[in-house]
Parts: sequence; structure tokens; C-alpha cells
Amino acid sequence: KDSIKRNRRPSSIAEIFECAGALLLFPPDDLSSEEEEEEEQEQEVILTPQEKEELQKKLLKELRTLIDIGLVEAVPCIPLENQSQKDEDEGEAEFESPSKSNTVSGNKRSFSEVNDDENSTSTNKETTATKHTTTNMEDPYLTENPTLTKLLLQDKQNLSYFPPGTVWRANIQMFHDSIRAKSLGRLVSERYNDVVPHSGAIVTAALSFLAKHNHNLFQAQQKQQSKSQEECDPTTMITTNTTFLPDEILPYLPTETHTYFSNKTGGVRSNISSSLLTLSTFTYPAVVIEVEDVRGHPDGGRFEISTNSLVQHLRTRIVNQIIRDRHGHVASRICAILLSKGYLEVDGIADAAMVPAQDARDILHKLYRSKYVHLLNLQQTKRHDPKTAFYLWGISSTKALRSAITQDVCRALCNLRLRRQHEMEVGKAWFERAKESGDTDENENEEDKRAHAMFCSGLERLDNACWQLDETLMVLQDFGY
Repeated sequence: KDSIKRNRRPSSIAEIFECAGALLLFPPDDLSSEEEEEEEQEQEVILTPQEKEELQKKLLKELRTLIDIGLVEAVPCIPLENQSQKDEDEGEAEFESPSKSNTVSGNKRSFSEVNDDENSTSTNKETTATKHTTTNMEDPYLTENPTLTKLLLQDKQNLSYFPPGTVWRANIQMFHDSIRAKSLGRLVSERYNDVVPHSGAIVTAALSFLAKHNHNLFQAQQKQQSKSQEECDPTTMITTNTTFLPDEILPYLPTETHTYFSNKTGGVRSNISSSLLTLSTFTYPAVVIEVEDVRGHPDGGRFEISTNSLVQHLRTRIVNQIIRDRHGHVASRICAILLSKGYLEVDGIADAAMVPAQDARDILHKLYRSKYVHLLNLQQTKRHDPKTAFYLWGISSTKALRSAITQDVCRALCNLRLRRQHEMEVGKAWFERAKESGDTDENENEEDKRAHAMFCSGLERLDNACWQLDETLMVLQDFGY
């Protein structure tokens, strides 16, 4: 996984095995300096055939695990122009075949023609199989690594996981969906945990199940196969990509939550179904949608998480919090008023926010400089006289306000990273002294230890702030909807 993320581009199984094997032999945490890293790279590691086979077995197993989880995905194939033209020519030739024309016209076919068709069909299957085998063997990495070829060919399931010519990449959307599941579960727990115990854990488990279900390799293949059937059948509008059953989320529940529901009367399924049914009655924000009625359902009903409503509520909270931290409570109240009522004059804003008109005017000018609100100038005459004009303050849309706040968060994250880079340059002497002294503390006094501890704690605070801003940006940009 680390090797794929570092490359930042699609990688074949050859590159994955090469980079991951180097990382296993030389872990990055064990390298203390650039000189030691260069020395390790210069050293040649000689592995026996058995050790190499065991290493490749581990890598193959871990890669299959990442594919099953959905953290690694295959890059979809891009058909070439020659291939598409070839397919069209084959399709035209198929309709012009003499055997089909005889069948359509109603003429009987002789036994020899049927026998020839069966022989041609079996020959095509054999050539297809040999074509896949030769394609596997023609892979340059496989020809140079007979051990990996042996591992791939001895298990038929490996061939289904790693078809020839497939390149792989880190599934960034799966990472975002996993983080979104935890964030929305924490939000639901803060809002409704006192009414519905373990509600946040249920939402997190449901979203985690849906993320794995949608990003699974074999689920994607099944979706492509059933796409034509869904287009023909209008009753399949409610797909299983966004809905779930109570039994399906049981493996994703924490042990504490599973024990809590199993100890209650009625069993795990019944209690989870009743909790989801209670969550479906809440509207601010909406959490669960009851797709199929619980009463009389053999599996306890079918539900859907209202992801759109939860993400919008979480974004609104973040936007209000950022405005409140930067400009105060009154500024946050004014922005909420403008979003709900539209364009207003200063007097109307001051009355709605319950503040003096002069204070409202000053806050509006601060928000205008921050590009959170904009001013609309309406002239009564053609002379553009400021005395007779109407000045209306407003916010064009929620998306525009969120975009302006996102720019501020990106600017703050950039400043924090520059500050950390500056602190590292200033405190470079501390790290050099720590490397020279090693484990001995003979040349250090109490003042140096205290200063070094303060320096490390400052770097830790900067790192924590960067992580928090990065999570905020993910909510504002990468959670979809």
C-alpha cells in the first residue's frame, strides 16, 4: 500500500512486488540518516530461492487482502482505436455469416455443418485459453521471475485476482469513504446517542459495509454484468449499492455494541432494526431512510443512510464554527440570517441580529473583506447618486460561502506547513546534537533538556493542527455531495 501511494500513479504487479520487497528489506523507520540510506542501497541482499518464494507469498497474500478490503483497485482498461474497429468488423461479419442466414430463412442445416461449428467453437475456446496463458508468460516481470509465475499459476483464484496486463492504484475514494463513515458516526453519536444508544456505531458500521461493498473488485465485476439487466427491469431502481439489511452490518459493529444489543431481549437483529427505525424518525439532520417496511420483513427491513443530509449538516457546522472563531458570534448569526432571508439592508440585518446598526455595518465590512458576503448596489436613477441608491448585503449561495472558507483553510494549512519548515531549520542544531550524543546524556544539562522538550512539543502541536485542518478540508471537499 505504501509503495502504491508513493508512486502516485497506476502500478503493475511487477512494480508493486519490486517496491514492496525493497520496503520489507529496508524499512523507512530503520534509516536514521541519508548516509545510512545510501549505504543500505549500495549493499546487495542475496536471498535464497526459498526466502524469495516466502517473501513473494506474503506480498501476494497482503495484496489480495488489500484488494478484498477495497484499498487497492484495478485501473479500468481504455480500449484502443484499432481494437474498437476490430470489434465492429467482427460484429458486422457475425451478421453476415452463412450459418445464421440459413437459420433465419428456415433452411435445415446438415450434420456436417453442425459438426464443423462445434469444432470451430472448441477451437476458439482453446485458442482463447492459450492466448491468456501466453499473455501471462509474455509479461516481462513474469518471465524474469519464475517463482512468481509458479505462485500465480498454481492457484486459479490468483488468476482471477491478477489478470494479465492489469495495473493497480490506491483507491483514494475508499479512504475518503472510510474516514467519512467515522466522521458521520461521530456526528450522529453527538446528536442522538442519548435517545438511541450506540447510534453512531450503527451508522459507522453501515457506511463501512457500503464502502467495502461498492469498492470490492468482484462486486464491481458483478455490477458491470448486471447493468444491462437493471436497465431492462424497472423494478430494480432500488439497488443494493446504497441500502443494507441489519444482518449485513453485524460484522462491522464494535464488540461493545454487539454485546449491548445481544444482551437485550429480542436478539441483535431485532434491536438493531428497532434502533434504525427510531433513527428514521429524526429530521434535523435526517439519518436513516426506511426503504422497506420493517413490519413483516423476514430480514428486519431494508434501510439507507441519508449521507447527503449528514454531510450538509456537518459542513454547515464547520462553516459556522470558522466564521465564529474568526469574526465572532454576531458575524456567524448575520451569515445565517443572510442565507435564510436573502438580500437585506443594514437596518434589516441589525434588527434580525438584535445588534446596533453601526456594529452590524462594521461586521458586514469585515465579512466583505473576507469575501464571505457581497454588496449589491441598486440605483434609482441613471445618475448613480450614492444618496438615493439602495445597498443590499447578501450571500449568493451556500456553495460560494463554503468555497471562500475553503480558500481560507487552505491558506492556513500552507502557513502552518511553512511555520513547521521554519521551526525545523531553526531547531536543526537540536537534532544534530541528539545524533552526536546518542544515548548518553553527559553533555546535557537541565536547561537544554527543557528547551528540547518545549521544541518537540511545539512541533507536535503544529502537526496536530495540520491534521485537523486536513480533516476539515476533507469534509469540505472530498466527502462528496
